[in-house]
Amino acid sequence: MVDFTGGTWRSLIDGLEVSVAIPDSVNYHYDASQDSRSLGSQESIPDIKGDVDLDDGTQVTLVNDGINSDQSYETDGVDDYLRFNGDSIAPPWTFIAVIRIESSNRQTFFDRGGGGLGGSNGALEFVDPENDIRYRPTSDSSDDVEITDFNAVNNSFILVVEQLESSSLLRLRDDSVSEASESADSAAWGDEIIDFFRDERDQRYVDGLTAEIAIADSEFGSELQDFEDELLQKWGIN
Repeated sequence: MVDFTGGTWRSLIDGLEVSVAIPDSVNYHYDASQDSRSLGSQESIPDIKGDVDLDDGTQVTLVNDGINSDQSYETDGVDDYLRFNGDSIAPPWTFIAVIRIESSNRQTFFDRGGGGLGGSNGALEFVDPENDIRYRPTSDSSDDVEITDFNAVNNSFILVVEQLESSSLLRLRDDSVSEASESADSAAWGDEIIDFFRDERDQRYVDGLTAEIAIADSEFGSELQDFEDELLQKWGIN
């Protein structure tokens, strides 16, 4: 059965709303546009595909004028963060997020087990949000996958991290596709608690907006590519 819980976007051709189909491989799905709670501070982000909410942290703020003028989760870059504490997914897995970074400070989007890029289990970090995004699957800095020099559309972009059994791919989708890959030790998703929007050791918090996050138990194949294309249109990143 096709899951259409990904919400809708309005076609620029005929003005009709189009449903976003969520691939079966997506285990966890967080979508601000589908959050029916009141605007303002929230202590969790609901998982609309599974049953693992992002919670057990401080807060995020649900705003109605976020990415593409739709609802998004705002984090203040000071102390906002939430945690993922779900089942582990062995490689291959794919992480997709629709993001807008609002400041030039170094900041960590997710941190697997504490410590950011200097930590024990790897992280996704905006070293320089306009020029340098890095994913470290393990504690070994030689495993860093790095994308530099990109241009966001409407100050927003879709970021894909694909973890295969023997390599990692970091892919940025804006007005073009940029990607980088490195051979690395395989790293499961969710071996330990994952902090979103900060790393605990260096206190690097995200100052920005997050519209949608999806975590799939498969490599980035045709279904997830189609899903990404729909997100591009839904969130105005095209």
